Amino acid sequence: MESQPRVDQRDLAGMLNNLALLYTTQGRFTEAEPLYLRSMGSVEKTLGLGHLDVATSLNNLAVLYVKQGRHQEAESLCRRSAAILGAKPGDERPEMSTALSSLGALWVDLGRYDDGERLLQRSLELRERQLGPHHLSVATCLNNLAGVYRKLGKYAAAEPLYLRALVP
Repeated sequence: MESQPRVDQRDLAGMLNNLALLYTTQGRFTEAEPLYLRSMGSVEKTLGLGHLDVATSLNNLAVLYVKQGRHQEAESLCRRSAAILGAKPGDERPEMSTALSSLGALWVDLGRYDDGERLLQRSLELRERQLGPHHLSVATCLNNLAGVYRKLGKYAAAEPLYLRALVP
């Protein structure tokens, strides 16, 4: 009798996370949340609480919570993700920019514009340093920061960022 090959726990966590991302994109939040939680639990169990994949899982679940209006839970997850990613001083991982951007966007949604602006600026600086000024991810950061300036009525600050975002 031939045994079925077992899926590695890390691979399974990735598959669960990807399906949860799909469900989140489709607005199927109730179905996505348990998948994110199961994925995160698997990653935490196999790789440890401080692993990069845990930070990514936390951030993905936070995005879901923001879409559901569960801002306090989302903020807690964003903070945990950023803490994991910033655990080693000087180690600026690309994922740190994503965590900062998520938390910054959340704070903007909550009306904490100064805090959100600060994090979005830091996210942009990291992306530019890591990927160069013409990367698509940098354009996304420029667009997000410009959106904050637009909301605040700082049109003179928003316009050059929107224009830079158009030419990645």
